[in-house]
Amino acid sequence: MAFVSGPRQVGKTTLGRSLLQTPDNEFNWDDPRFRRAWVRDPVGAVAARGPGPVLLDEIHKDRRWKSRLKGLYDLRGRDVPIVVTGSARLDFFRRGGDSLLGRYIP
Repeated sequence: MAFVSGPRQVGKTTLGRSLLQTPDNEFNWDDPRFRRAWVRDPVGAVAARGPGPVLLDEIHKDRRWKSRLKGLYDLRGRDVPIVVTGSARLDFFRRGGDSLLGRYIP
């Protein structure tokens, strides 16, 4: 996994989109359909993806994003390259114990 974080309006999502092979692989927390699917089943939420990496934009807005992302990575991490984009809040959790330790590149 790769995490792309930083202040608003600097091109994080644009950078993430440039890595995609198909626009079907962009999943945004602000899309209510994706949000409901992600909360129920993160693996199922990205199951209908195309080839190449998956972009998860703004999922840090989910209270339990770290555990759900960890589950997705642990179950499908070898099959699904994951790019996570979001605000500087993505950096906040690195200060303490982290369930994602060793699973991502900031």
